Order: sequence, then structure tokens, then C-alpha cells
Amino acid sequence: MGILQMIQPRSELRVLWYTPSIDVSAGGVSSCLQQVAAHLGRRVQLHVVTHRSANMLPMDNCTLHFLSGSQLFPWASKREFVHILTEVAPDVVHTNSCWEPLDAYCLLWAHSRGLATVYTLHGMMEPFIMRRHYWMRKVPALAVYQGRALRAADRVVATSARERDNFIALGYNSKVTVIPNCIQLDGISLKTDWTVRRTILYLSRLHPVKGIERMLEAVAAIQSALVGYRVVIAGSGEPAYVASLQAMTHRLGIAHLVDFKGHVAGDAKWALYRSADFLVLPTNTENFGMVVAESLSVGTPVITTKGAPWEELDTQACGLWVDISTAAISHAIETMIGKTATQLEQMGRNGRALVERKYAAHHVAEMMVDMYTQVINPINR
Repeated sequence: MGILQMIQPRSELRVLWYTPSIDVSAGGVSSCLQQVAAHLGRRVQLHVVTHRSANMLPMDNCTLHFLSGSQLFPWASKREFVHILTEVAPDVVHTNSCWEPLDAYCLLWAHSRGLATVYTLHGMMEPFIMRRHYWMRKVPALAVYQGRALRAADRVVATSARERDNFIALGYNSKVTVIPNCIQLDGISLKTDWTVRRTILYLSRLHPVKGIERMLEAVAAIQSALVGYRVVIAGSGEPAYVASLQAMTHRLGIAHLVDFKGHVAGDAKWALYRSADFLVLPTNTENFGMVVAESLSVGTPVITTKGAPWEELDTQACGLWVDISTAAISHAIETMIGKTATQLEQMGRNGRALVERKYAAHHVAEMMVDMYTQVINPINR
């Protein structure tokens, strides 16, 4: 198997992904897979195995296969998945996600058939995530299926050097390649007007991990400096959690500043990025932070915390990378609202140049092809 695969043209590589969802509600993971697939599918024969849902993202340049069984009960899907393996005959099977049993078992079933396997964690084993429900969920999953799949994988993909180092420290697998998430820049133009609009944007899932409460507290702390501003919060989440955030704005006396937009997608999403003076992602942890790259791609600077691996906001002068604290975010917002249109434009152009240089989807697709070519060579397994 190895010799033929090593010498075959890249266009003949057959790659099969498994991902639990390509629904818009899955956030950055779905968005990233959609964008890299559009370019990867031009270089390999790409097949994507997933589950049907109400609001699936369109996936170009790949063949979709759907499993009817539940993600929680993997054995109900085994026959379907093995049939797809037989039909597609992939050179490599790549799982995207973790903690649901089927994520691990798809990789294990492929491994048992001698196929090369890759596992991308998408930040789901970062320290903050590992601490959540550690004894009730993480420990049993690692013991029963998650640990087995991680050890079996021929390669693990991390989206940043920090995620790589954190994962290797857990001791499950040291064969880790860093491949960042990406932006498909086709059709995403740099904005042409950086006029100060007094608009601050949050755009992401509404979830406790994102640290939104910290941002609201930061806004409340400096609200006297935000006269005439509006804080747009775009994203969806559990209704009870969203209601708690809305109640918090009233409790802090900033409800008149904050506009909850709900979920936005497509042209409306990109219009929001362009209409903002800057984006704030006050997160507790991110393995990458797709919204940061998206915002930079249109030329809108970003404030995010050191919970996200975006030191380049500082080093490339396209935003502010701050400590995970209300005080740090307050100070960063005060700093950013003091910028002139000319300064915001220079930061925005710096950000776009960074994305073009490092995070464009065609670059990341090439990195994936190179990694797949390595793992199908038995010497590199």
C-alpha cells in the first residue's frame, strides 16, 4: 500500500473526513472546514462524512455522506461508516472533533483496517476545556474511547503551537503537526472606509467559555467614555444563557448601549465586520479563534485575550492582545476608541496582510496535502 501511495499524484489522494456537524450552529469548526474544503477539494478527492441538520453550511469541492445513527451511540453507525470506507477506499481518514464517542470510533474503525489516520482536536483538549466536567465526562471518555483514538492516530493536528505543546504534555501522542485554521479570501474584500462609526462588535457563539460577561463588565466600567457608542453582540446560544446576558446589561446599566443581534451569517456577517470600528473577543480559551481571522481579513482590528493564540495582534500591529481580565479589556477598549480613522486603517491593512500571508485557505490546504502525503508513508507513521 505504502509504495503506490507515496508515488501517486496528489490529485489521486483520497481523503475522508468525519465531522459531527457542518451546521452553522457549530461555529468556527464548521466554518473552517467549509473554507479549507473548497481549496483542499481541488487538490485531493475529498469525502466528508457527517450528520444531517437543519442549517448545514454549503460544502464545495467534496462529496458528502450522511450517517443516520446517533453520535452518542456509535455502534448504530458502524455498518454505515464501514460501508463508506469500503466504497471510498480512502488513503487517509481524518476526524475533526472529540468527546462524542463517534468521533473516536470512526478513527478507530479506520485504524483497524490499516488506514492512515489523522485527528484534529479543534481546541477541545485545551486546559480550560479539560477542566470543565473533568470527572463526570472527560475521565470516563478518555478511559473508554477518547484516549484509545488519540494514541492510535498516525498524526494529531493542532491549530497553534500553544495547542500542540498543551496536548503533548498530556502524554497521549507526540506526533503533532501545527496547521492553523484558515480563511477563504476569495470574495472577501478589504473594506475601503475606516471612518469611526462608534461601533464595537462581538461576533461568536454565546457561551460561557467566550467570556462575554467580562466584556459587559468592561463596558460598564468605562461607559462614561462610550457616549454615542453601541456594542453589537452577534451570535446565538442557549436561550437561558442569552437571557442571563440580557439581564446582566440591565443590572449593569448598559442596556441602552448593547444591541443583541442574534445569529448572523453570509453577507450580513461580513457587513457587521465592516461596520465595526473593532472586534472584541473576550474569551477564556480558543485553540485558534476564527472570528479574529475573519475580522482581520476585512481590515477590522481586534481586541482579544491571551486565552487565544493571537500574539500577532501585537507583533503585527493589527489589534491588542491582553490579559484575561475585566480591567485589561476595559483599558484595551479605551485605547482603541482613542484611535483615529487613519490609525484604524493602518491596523486594518496590517491585519489583512497577515491573513493573506499566513492564514489564506489555499496555503492551509497545501499544508494539509503535505501532511497527508507524509502520514500515508508507513515510515512516517
